[in-house]
Amino acid sequence: MYENKTLIQSKKLLDSQMQDLLSQKHQMMDKYSKETKTLINEAKFWMDKIKQQQLRHHQEASSSIYKEEVNTELDQVNAKLAALTVKEKQLVKLKEENEWKERKRVGIEGGEEESDGSLARACWDD
Repeated sequence: MYENKTLIQSKKLLDSQMQDLLSQKHQMMDKYSKETKTLINEAKFWMDKIKQQQLRHHQEASSSIYKEEVNTELDQVNAKLAALTVKEKQLVKLKEENEWKERKRVGIEGGEEESDGSLARACWDD
């Protein structure tokens, strides 16, 4: 009988220890599950940050290429504008020379001279 009591007490002690171990196991599983979820969420956060950074770099690179293309076109337009400005000045100068030559020709034919020494345009009535 004494042995039965000892066996029963040992069994109760083992059951109690088993319950404690099971409880510890569940606590550890909950703890690791929470930690795992936290790590997964943290990893997702950093992956999103990396993707955003990559997207930003891609957009900046695209924008940089676009700006470079626009600047190249702008340089070409400015060069054409400068060339046209030079041509315009040449045409104005040529026009003034032609007008002066015409005034000189007409003045020589008409024989009129202004008080400042330049030739005046002669007007003839037909």
